[in-house]
Amino acid sequence: MVTVRSGERTIRALTFCIDRNSGRYISGLSEEQIADVLAKAVGSRGSMAEYLFSTVEHLEQMGLHDAHLWRLQNLVAERIEAVYETDR
Repeated sequence: MVTVRSGERTIRALTFCIDRNSGRYISGLSEEQIADVLAKAVGSRGSMAEYLFSTVEHLEQMGLHDAHLWRLQNLVAERIEAVYETDR
């Protein structure tokens, strides 16, 4: 947990980070490739799709719009919806 400031507000936030020198760090992916990974990734705290949605939702509630995260959220949603369409 960290303390962050947004304008006049101070809030507590949960953060995640990765060592860019780690063998688990991957760079150079396109938004489409990132969305492919996020649509399937699940960790001990839940799915990355849920985490992304929650992040975008909370940013919007604070009056912050991140166009990149919105695009990723839409791409991830398309991939998840496509899985369920093929299951019908």
